Amino acid sequence: MDNEAKTYKILSLDGGGSWALIQAIALADIYGLDTKGRDILKHFDLAIANSGGSVVLAGLVMDMSPRKIFDQFNDEPIRKGIFVDNWINMFDFRKYSTEDKLTGLAKAFEGYPIDCRILEIGSQLKISTEIVICAFNYDRERATFFRSNPKSLTASLGGSDFKNLTLLQAIHASSTAPVKYFDDPALVSYHKPEDGKARFWDGAVGGYNNPVMAGVVEVLAKNPKPENIRALSIGTGNVFLPLGTEGNNSFGLYKLPQKPCLISDINLLAGAVINDPPDAASFTAHVVLGGSLPSTPDPVTDGPVVRMNPLVQPIKAAAGAPFPWELPGFSVKEFVRLCELGLDAVDQYDVNLIKKLTHHWLAGVANNQPVRMNGKTLACEIGHNKYSKALAQWQSYDAGAFPQGADNRQHIIDIL
Repeated sequence: MDNEAKTYKILSLDGGGSWALIQAIALADIYGLDTKGRDILKHFDLAIANSGGSVVLAGLVMDMSPRKIFDQFNDEPIRKGIFVDNWINMFDFRKYSTEDKLTGLAKAFEGYPIDCRILEIGSQLKISTEIVICAFNYDRERATFFRSNPKSLTASLGGSDFKNLTLLQAIHASSTAPVKYFDDPALVSYHKPEDGKARFWDGAVGGYNNPVMAGVVEVLAKNPKPENIRALSIGTGNVFLPLGTEGNNSFGLYKLPQKPCLISDINLLAGAVINDPPDAASFTAHVVLGGSLPSTPDPVTDGPVVRMNPLVQPIKAAAGAPFPWELPGFSVKEFVRLCELGLDAVDQYDVNLIKKLTHHWLAGVANNQPVRMNGKTLACEIGHNKYSKALAQWQSYDAGAFPQGADNRQHIIDIL
């Protein structure tokens, strides 16, 4: 088939640490809780992921079912083996050991060929889907993409400097979040031993926590028609609150102003790499692929990018209610805790809150993140503010993503 006429489908998985269990559940709901990972990958021409999403993608490459991938994130000893406390903890920064994380990831995939070279994923594991994993080169100060396709037209001439890179090393590099989390960049050996080792932070540092736009560029390099590209972008949960004013008794429902200071500004900058660039990426990809822009209050719902991502966000109260916002199925204590949680949710209580959010999201109680929403009213302008509508749109794009039936959904609810 001519590249211009072929329809390309992209799977894009955000970073998000323990919150990536959301992606396992979304894939379970779309393709089946016990469907083998490589059978899911067959639905896509390219799969790209960052950080926690790269761990989910590695699970698919290892032929794990969504249930098995979820079980990994739901296993407290596995989580504690990845987020290993650093004995030197400076003001809540550099909290975890990068070296111990590599050991924890290896143990999580024990018994699987996770040491397969990323360039041999196609030949050795018989996977036709192109795999791309994002990272940030600490020394070059540039984003890096580890690709399974050695002939990718987006790659630099001369081929990869990391020809011996394993899938385990790639997800280790991709998931080493800096500043607030891990103490040192991940080390990856160059192809030539005399060149030593390169150092990598999480791909979010390069603006690729939501890597959908990078995936679109990979596919556009093959010269297809942009209107023939479809992308399923699955997030790991975002907090997006209406803005409040100082002195407002918000009960956790509003984002209140904070006073600038060194520590709070460092936290703000460290968090920005997993907030605004990822939110912008879906909209940018939508426009690049020829998606329509709204000219009326009615949202554009047939765009090329389908965004699935639960929002930690109050919902509009019914007309005439005494308060304009209400909580989507959470107590105030639970909601405030969800807003506070970072990507390093380890304690089972915290992970159970993420699971509860996921359940509410599937049921339509918690909102889905649109491709674009109004920052003031939180109204959906492009995409869908309910998971069920996003699911229906993706099913219209992927004939194989047929409805799984009530039994599959009930089995998912049972494990949540």
